[in-house]
Order: sequence, then structure tokens, then C-alpha cells
Amino acid sequence: TALIDWNKSTNLVVQSEAFNESSWAKERVLVSSNIMPSPNGGLNAEYISTEAVNGTHRIYQLLTAFSGTGNISFSVYLKYRTHRYFSFGPTDNSIYRCQIVVDLLNGTITTVELQGSTTLVSSSIEDVGSGWYKVSGVINATGAWASNLYLLGMMLNQSTFSSGSYTGTGTGLYIWGAQCQFSSTVDTYLPTYATAQSSSVLLPQG
Repeated sequence: TALIDWNKSTNLVVQSEAFNESSWAKERVLVSSNIMPSPNGGLNAEYISTEAVNGTHRIYQLLTAFSGTGNISFSVYLKYRTHRYFSFGPTDNSIYRCQIVVDLLNGTITTVELQGSTTLVSSSIEDVGSGWYKVSGVINATGAWASNLYLLGMMLNQSTFSSGSYTGTGTGLYIWGAQCQFSSTVDTYLPTYATAQSSSVLLPQG
């Protein structure tokens, strides 16, 4: 009899694959649903593109109340189409706590922006095939955060982090499978739908 290895995982994100849903706030971006096979093989990846207006181009979700300290892990799957630079990570009500900036054309991390009482434990970009990359990180909140925990993604027009405005030109990328946890490791991706999964769930390994 074959043995099955199991992993435990949680996910504070609601609608982790449906960025078109209202749980994800969208500012000067457009989202198209289910138009590209995702890393799990289903036709369920989203396409996000910049609107042709001046400003920041971003998506974010309020995950939970948080004013403490500790480890936070996060990840998302991205694929280049016409937009090269994207940043992703957790933040709060006050400043940009952590944003991992990636170059999707070359599959590299270009910089990691850290602000406030935040230290970087790890960051990575992993080629998972068919042009997809898993971008992930772990940070340690060494000082109390301001009220709430958000997960933020930004469409950038440069290889370094900036919250400055620019005029979008309709460029875009594919996105799928966002995850955030109170954890010192990036666990196996756990999809969510109408509710988050804050209690550990057993998932087959591999």
C-alpha cells in the first residue's frame, strides 16, 4: 500500500484565485477572469492590466485585524504577458511594510522594499513551468503594526519599488493563487473561496 505524505496549510486570503471579486480592491487596473491555464492545469488564471489613466495601479485585500508582531509568509503565482514589473507583499494602514519586486520577463527578484519595523526572513521566485513563477517571502514584524493586515500587489513601471503615479498603457500579466499566513514558512498553496482558512488543513504533499 502506497503511503501519502501530508502538509498542513492555512490561507488568510478570501477568493485566492478570483481577483475579479469584490474582496479584492482594484485601483486603475482591469481584471479578466479564467482566460489562461494556471499552474494547477485548470482554466482559472486571471489577467490584470493597467488602465490608461495616471496614478498607482494596484490590487489589495484587507485580510484581518493585526496590531501585533511575528512571522508572516505570503506567495502568489505570476506570468508575463506584456507587463514586466510587479511587486507583492503584506502591508498595514500606515506604510508599505514589504514589497518583493520581480521582473517577469527575466524571472528574477530585482529588489525587496522594507519599511518600518519589518525584517526579511526569506524571498524567492521559482519557475514552476509554462512561464509561471511562484513569488514568495517571509517577513518578521518586529514592532506592532497599525490595526490591519493587507496583501498588496502593484503594477510597477520600473525595477525598483515606487508608490509614485504613472499613466498606464494597457500592459498586463497573468495572476493566480494568492496566499498569506501567520507562519515562518511558505506552506503548500491552499485555495480559498468565500471564506479564508485560518485553521490548518491537511493537503497531500507533491
